[in-house]
Amino acid sequence: MLSYPTYFELYPRKLMTLTFIIKNDEVLLGMKNRGMGKGKWNGFGGKKEPNETIFDAAKREVKEECGLDAISIIKIGIIDFEYVGSKEILEGHVYLCDQFEGDIIESDEMAPIKWFKINDFPCDNMWVDHKLWFPLVLKKIAFKAHFKYLNDDTILDSTIKLLNVVKKTKEIWANVIIKKDSQILICNNLKEFKIFKQHEKVTKGESLENAALRYLKSNYEITTEEVQKIAVVNVELTGIPSIKEIHMFVMDVSKLTNFTPTNDLLTYHSVGEFQANMLFQVLETNEFWPDIVLAVGLNVLEFSGLAPVPFVGTILSDFGANVTIIQNKNVGMELTSFLNGGKKSISINLKHPEGVKITQKLITNADIVLEPYRPGVMEKLGLGPNEMRAKNPRLIYARLNGYGSHGLYASRAGHDINYLAMSGLLSLYGSKNSKPIPPVNFSEFAGGSMVCVMGILMAVIERYKSGKGQVVNANITEGISYIGSWLMCSQDSMIWGKSRGQNLLDGGMHFYDTYETKDGKWMAVGALEPQFYQEFIKGLGLNIDDIEQMDNFERNREIIANKFKEKTREEWCNIFDLKDACVTPVLELDEVDQHPHNASRNSYIRKDNIVLPVPAPKLSVTPGVSSSNKPTAVCGQDTREILESIGYTQIEINKLFENKIIFQDSKSRL
Repeated sequence: MLSYPTYFELYPRKLMTLTFIIKNDEVLLGMKNRGMGKGKWNGFGGKKEPNETIFDAAKREVKEECGLDAISIIKIGIIDFEYVGSKEILEGHVYLCDQFEGDIIESDEMAPIKWFKINDFPCDNMWVDHKLWFPLVLKKIAFKAHFKYLNDDTILDSTIKLLNVVKKTKEIWANVIIKKDSQILICNNLKEFKIFKQHEKVTKGESLENAALRYLKSNYEITTEEVQKIAVVNVELTGIPSIKEIHMFVMDVSKLTNFTPTNDLLTYHSVGEFQANMLFQVLETNEFWPDIVLAVGLNVLEFSGLAPVPFVGTILSDFGANVTIIQNKNVGMELTSFLNGGKKSISINLKHPEGVKITQKLITNADIVLEPYRPGVMEKLGLGPNEMRAKNPRLIYARLNGYGSHGLYASRAGHDINYLAMSGLLSLYGSKNSKPIPPVNFSEFAGGSMVCVMGILMAVIERYKSGKGQVVNANITEGISYIGSWLMCSQDSMIWGKSRGQNLLDGGMHFYDTYETKDGKWMAVGALEPQFYQEFIKGLGLNIDDIEQMDNFERNREIIANKFKEKTREEWCNIFDLKDACVTPVLELDEVDQHPHNASRNSYIRKDNIVLPVPAPKLSVTPGVSSSNKPTAVCGQDTREILESIGYTQIEINKLFENKIIFQDSKSRL
């Protein structure tokens, strides 16, 4: 959130809406005929009425001002407008609508109404602040802003914060704006702007002011004047691994009689003219305003449950989604709290009709719902996919449970071992002549969480084509079976065919097993192919002729086991790290980040001295950022803020607290 003056909390707020309707490469704008914004091209909006939510107000204003029915709208920004001398803050909620029905009807309030090409609309006849944030709307970049106006045409102060920016390393740069009276010096031709240095990189130990003066010298041959710092701008470009933190300075040359621009491409322009010309040319050319690397943010609503569904939320959060958990106040086990980093939390009493009503509003404005319950629970609450998708056709409703939505076991409880057993895969785990041994709790995440995420992303891709959401029915039993497709398909091959623990890939062979070392640690051997087996035997110091690969398996296993106990794990690593033999150490969880390979790739982080993996896969343009290293949400910590965002007043929220319909705990744990 932006840091606002303390008086902001004391001023009453008037909620306003502004919706922009977009289809393909066009945006619908109307000319205001009266009231705020008269004579300017604008979107469609107005004041929120006392008895409606902000979302309902947005849809109503669209209908009243242009005749269209807004089927689906998404919030893209919130702007606080402050006027000098006024004791009221206008809080504008900015929306995008790309699904609508009906015919355009001009009204007394708004006429004419026209479709404009996104790269060719009347930017010169929009409000001055629109020229700063409207490019963000068109590029679907979420933002929060504050504008302090002296009057309708003069901005005294402004701040725009882009939301959900992917974290990267920072480079420090300096830039200087040349000011003369009320104008600034800019290049007339953006495509030729590359002949000037855009910024000057701050070298180690150098002050920002000195870097700014170097910039002046390289561009304008000015070295002796003082510069004044006015802003810090973070610029993030697609495909670039770092953020440019640009410290903006201004130098006033109004009193310098001997200063003239060094190139005829440089001329003075008013600030308003600069905004109109530069920002919208930039938007058109995409040369100096490329797609900023942020996950604009799918809005995800996660119903609190056992670990597989919270892990789905964590994965989506790691890669830029905005995840809000609906939590139960009386949670008996907090085993899922480990997966609540970086999420918001609202606590609602779903047994109360008003609690269900609140939840319905949240779902209506969500992109994705994550539901962890047994079949029928959500339907009984009136929150099932049929009801919710009727209200929100773009909704992707993801259900993840143990056995599926129907069938003999659909309503039964279960855990990892049960789902793995029902998939048939548990029968493959275990050593020779032993009972089936379940792996550490893993199937719920591989066959549950990851498969569910895959389904969600497929539904997101399809939604871009059809504009419609769908139900993702995921269950752990079928998911882990699907993960085990290769194991099932290969059952008639030479890999299998023997009892458990006696096959090629289940520990039945001496060249695919683990071996204890002299210091009680372990090495893993996977020398399947002949060339790797040969290197393996050489590394052990044995003769390949004395220890055949495909014969005398138990005798060879004993020889190798005895050999491994002659050296420590570190000594064996020193040998096999120099050989391509498919031999690696069996690392403990608390040491994986210290292994040279993992350390070189920054594959892990630590939080409270616990080793945690970074998000995978690593994307070149929009890499994930681990939610585990972010503050952990406490049950209901964001209840008030979330309800405000969907239009509830402070009086209404306080009443909901009094009636125990909602709850709020203290802020998140770091």
